[in-house]
This record gives sequence, structure tokens and C-alpha cells, in this order.
Amino acid sequence: MLHAGTRPALIGLAAGILGLLGLGLGWLGNAATGFLLIGLSWLVERVASLMGQVERDSLLASGLERRTVALFHLLVDAGLIALAAWRSELPYTSAIPFGLNWFAPILLIGGARLVRLALPRFPRSAWLEDRLAFGLVLAIASITLPFDAAIGVAVLTLLGTCLLLLQFGTTPATDRSPNPQLTSRP
Repeated sequence: MLHAGTRPALIGLAAGILGLLGLGLGWLGNAATGFLLIGLSWLVERVASLMGQVERDSLLASGLERRTVALFHLLVDAGLIALAAWRSELPYTSAIPFGLNWFAPILLIGGARLVRLALPRFPRSAWLEDRLAFGLVLAIASITLPFDAAIGVAVLTLLGTCLLLLQFGTTPATDRSPNPQLTSRP
């Protein structure tokens, strides 16, 4: 499977194609399948990254290091936001640049990224990096729930939980400072 550095790149290309297929299906009105395909593209990209890491670690000749992983993750997040905005039933208004239907999805995905930064030691927040799980939850919400209300409740739950954990968490006082290396006493 690890032939001359080409397999991880081909799997990464397949991840990009899956993401484009998901966006296309979302644009055509099948948001649930689009969410699943974008989540699956994230998973396929993670497999490609792991294969590339194995190749670099196991071969004497250095394999190709893919430096676009962080960019791909941002594109997956942008795809989830776009699909959620297209799925939204809020009316488009020209007074707001993207419209109200973009606001809650941007807050949801941005909040998921911020929770991982704000609570790095909280083990249960690790699933917020899993875009396959995110896509699956959004697909289920798209099919079974009032989508805009579900996104709004998810944003409020995410931010409220983060604030409560930061305020009343069981971390030591030195861990509550923004930078414990600089603000704690030796």
C-alpha cells in the first residue's frame, strides 16, 4: 500500500473528491447525504495522513509530507458551514452579507474549535474534532428535527457547557490562568 509515496496522496485526493461530492449533493438539496460525505472525506483524509506518517517513519527515504492537512480541515469546516447554511430555512436578506442562515452554523463550527482550545485537558471534548461524528449529527438533525432550532440549541449548549466548565471546573487554580507557565510562581 505504501508504494513510493503515491498512495497517501491518492487517498488525500479521494478525500477531496468526497468533499466535493458532498457539497454538490448539498447544493442540489440533499443536505443529509452531503453532511455524511463531508464527514467521510474528513475520515479519509485522516487515513491518508496516518498512512503518510507511517511511510515517513518506516522508510529511510523520506515520504512526501503533506502540509495541507490543516487547510483541508478548514475546508471541511467551511463545507459543513455551507451545507448547514444551504439547509437552513431562514430567509435570505440582502442587508446582511451572507444572511442570517450562515450565522448559527459559523458559531457552531467555530465554537467546536474554540472549546478544544479552551478546554484542552477535558477529555470529553475530544469528539468535537471528529468531523465524521459532526456530519452524522448534522445529517440526523437535518432529517428529523427543525434544523435551524437544532443548530441554535447546539450552539447554546456548546457555549454554555464551555462557560460552566471554565467557571466551575475542577482544575487547579494554576491551570485556570491563560498561560500558567508565565503567570504561576516557581
